[in-house]
Amino acid sequence: MIDLKSEKAITLAVLISTVIVLLILATVAIYSVKSSKNVAPYNKMVADIELLHDKILDYYSKNGVIPKKNETETLIDGKQYYEIDLQRLENITLNYGLKNDSNDDVYLIDNELNIYYKEGVELDGQIYHVKNNTQDDNEDNDTSWIILDFAKKGLIDNERTISDETLNKLNNLSKRFTSYNANGQTYNLTKKEVLDFLTVFYDENDEEYIVYRYGPIFWSTHVYGEGEESYNRRAAIFNYLNEQEEITGMLGGDINENGKIDMPDVKYLEYYCSGIYEGYSSIPKQEEYDDNFRWAYLAIVGDADNSYYADASDLATIEYYLTNYFDSIYIEDMIAKYYIESDDGYWLEEELMQY
Repeated sequence: MIDLKSEKAITLAVLISTVIVLLILATVAIYSVKSSKNVAPYNKMVADIELLHDKILDYYSKNGVIPKKNETETLIDGKQYYEIDLQRLENITLNYGLKNDSNDDVYLIDNELNIYYKEGVELDGQIYHVKNNTQDDNEDNDTSWIILDFAKKGLIDNERTISDETLNKLNNLSKRFTSYNANGQTYNLTKKEVLDFLTVFYDENDEEYIVYRYGPIFWSTHVYGEGEESYNRRAAIFNYLNEQEEITGMLGGDINENGKIDMPDVKYLEYYCSGIYEGYSSIPKQEEYDDNFRWAYLAIVGDADNSYYADASDLATIEYYLTNYFDSIYIEDMIAKYYIESDDGYWLEEELMQY
């Protein structure tokens, strides 16, 4: 005998369950559509900012200036921003920033290449003017600031491209080296201060070497009238840099410390070997330093053959290198670890002996 009541109960239960499932699916679909519409303006702004960032970086590397429209500054959180001159950028199509709806519909830029959308877009009840790094946490991996910094210092030319691998190494080094200890004190460093110590050198095969520069390290640690204190601080930095496997050492023969061995280095060494110690544009000009310091500085950065002196043999080494006698010169031999070890206070002389 068929139980009609039981069958009707099962049918009703199935029907109710189906309706509930359909309601849930409809709610999810409606929410997804709303969420998609809500995030679309933000995604468009992010796409604009990333495109502008690449275009501006390319423009800066070729022209040496940021494509800003005028010198009228806009202060945002205490930083100076300028309107981007879109006319100077080629083949660019943006979602915003064309002043179609208001004067605030414009992209701004500061001197560190940070881009800001003045009008902003709404996302989840908040207005965003830049990429929301809580959603897209790629800022620590951004290496464009390194290219911009090197270009400003003249350490790379307009046609030179640093590989992504080397850029990532430089970025990691600058994030990792945040402080050092010397004289019983801890000294903190910013990413840009660490990057100032470093540059990239290319050999004849365009192989890249990360090397450090003596001059920026010297001035970062110099305390006037306190030779041994300065010396100990320098020693701490050199010791740290020498321990990093990404860093090859310090490039000998690069007297003007621009990351290249070129004719200006030959000129400075010719003067040096002739006994003329004045007028070197590459040497920091400070009243408290005499010819003794200039001699020491040149002896350190000009020692291309690692003989502990800058002399005629270094001049020959550099000239061989520049005239393509690469079979006679191995560039790795011109890059040396620089060590300082002394406890008697004669820090400058000991530096020369230990190089």
